[in-house]
Amino acid sequence: MHTSALIRGVLPLLLLALSACSPAAPPTTPAPVASSAPAPPPAAVSSPSAAAKPSVSVSPSVAASPSPAAAASTSGQAVQSISGVKPLAQRATIRVAFNPTLIGYLPLLVALDKGYFAQVGLDIDAKPFNASAATQLPLLARGDLDISPMVAVPATYNQFAQGFNVLLIAGFGTPRPGRASDAWLTIRADEVDQIKSPADVRGKILEGGTDGTPFAVLAYGLLDQAHLTPGTDVTLQFRARGTADMLAMAQGKVADVIAMTEPTASNAEQQGLAKRWLTYADVAPWYQSSMLGASSDFLQKNPEAAAKFLEVFAVTCREINATQGQWTDDLTQIVSNRAGVNAETVKAEGGVPYYDPNVSVSLDSLDRTQQLWVRNGQVQQPVDVQKLVDTHTLETALQAVGRMQP
Repeated sequence: MHTSALIRGVLPLLLLALSACSPAAPPTTPAPVASSAPAPPPAAVSSPSAAAKPSVSVSPSVAASPSPAAAASTSGQAVQSISGVKPLAQRATIRVAFNPTLIGYLPLLVALDKGYFAQVGLDIDAKPFNASAATQLPLLARGDLDISPMVAVPATYNQFAQGFNVLLIAGFGTPRPGRASDAWLTIRADEVDQIKSPADVRGKILEGGTDGTPFAVLAYGLLDQAHLTPGTDVTLQFRARGTADMLAMAQGKVADVIAMTEPTASNAEQQGLAKRWLTYADVAPWYQSSMLGASSDFLQKNPEAAAKFLEVFAVTCREINATQGQWTDDLTQIVSNRAGVNAETVKAEGGVPYYDPNVSVSLDSLDRTQQLWVRNGQVQQPVDVQKLVDTHTLETALQAVGRMQP
């Protein structure tokens, strides 16, 4: 079957997930992205066991002789130098997509704004988008993108079964209590006193965004934890198609518990419409909501550039982890500028997200998520999740920067 036919076959399913995986950005417009600014890095599956920690500290000093691309920091900050990553012998350009409104993509935003990719010889052709990461799958398959965030929606598994030319190469870590989350289950303001535990959702209306998306994982995780059956114990609906719908449902009392993306959930709480309640860390702590995918053709034709991208990604994740969950001024400014929200809203989302220092793809998460979609009839032909992941590129990157104990 030709690639174009495959894309037409899976595109309707991708569009179904459009607004719920990563609903549209808030009204404010994100800061523009310079074409030379760097973008999201990839990772593959690696063992959690670790050797000695490598030296990956990031110096606050400006690089001695940064390239013009390295100077293109859209936040207006001075370009910083990244240590522990050797430059490529020959510069390369990588087309990378990312959603600047999602706090989970922080490592990409940091590496872009601080010029880390450009310093090591990678010129990033950044492609911002404000929709579901699932919408980028056809672009990767068609060769319009080299690297993009991906989510484990039914289409991710179905595309592999249909022969799409896309592999997972990196992960963004798994949830941790007290850290910022891409999405929340919120309780409508006037229901807060009645809903204290998952079991209290019995007899209520649960809005799960769009079925077959990360939001649905939140909703089903809640029901599984409370041993409640949709249609019998709870009214489970999937009606929201964007952030405006989520806020309208809270205001119009259309649902009692509503899945919301960030920063919408924080905004709803600040407006007194809803209270943030549970995240993936509470109902699906095993879940890896975001990964990096890459075109197989890109990986084959540009192995050195792909591995160098992952080196920068891993080192940037380790730099962020060094804050121990505390928002520094520079991290707050980067998210605020990119997402178009104020600093107070950024900090209200929770502590700085935690990232796997080895940026591995979680096979356990891929397997358990596929089981959910199979159970719901959204994946008809289960795949071997190990075959969804390219491990070679990440292994090459980790040989260069070393492994760290999570």
